[in-house]
Amino acid sequence: WDPGLGKSFVALTVAAHASKFGSVLYCAAEDCGATLRWRLTHARANLTNVFTTDEVLPLSSHEGIQQLCHAVSSVRPLLVVLDPLQAYHPRPDRVLMTHLTILARECPTAVVLIRHLRKSAGRSIIRGLGAIDIAAAARSVLLVAQDPTDRKGQRRVLLHTKSSLAPAGPTLCFTIEKGRLAWRGRSSVRPEHIK
Repeated sequence: WDPGLGKSFVALTVAAHASKFGSVLYCAAEDCGATLRWRLTHARANLTNVFTTDEVLPLSSHEGIQQLCHAVSSVRPLLVVLDPLQAYHPRPDRVLMTHLTILARECPTAVVLIRHLRKSAGRSIIRGLGAIDIAAAARSVLLVAQDPTDRKGQRRVLLHTKSSLAPAGPTLCFTIEKGRLAWRGRSSVRPEHIK
């Protein structure tokens, strides 16, 4: 899968919106703090409510889970983002998802996990790196992909591949312009249209 489709831009846009209502903890292994601040500023975040770290917490160990729990209990965020999940746990599995579920319940907070996709073809829901348990445990799974109807290759789509607690939302189109995500309306693209 092509990197640079905008997964982090979508997550940062959600984080920026959440920052207007409370604190956000954004853990980014692939972007430094200065890059995150620049993107969050362009997304109009309330920067006083956004706590970022580019320290990679080893969530495959008990110590790493404890570090994340400590950070969450200190910040008390509405939203926690791990971007990308594979940087924090090389083989994310049901055990990790159980820890994150407990963390989300106890804080309470919403947890967003950014995952890369396998290059192999197949249904979108099972293409994410890591165990299928990740998608099974998640309440909502979204996919960011190139819009297959855009001949110029500039538009992306954000679509549901799973929604357990509510009807799936509409597929949304967006572009990235001048360091900012710009929403471009709805699309009829469905998960099965993504190759």
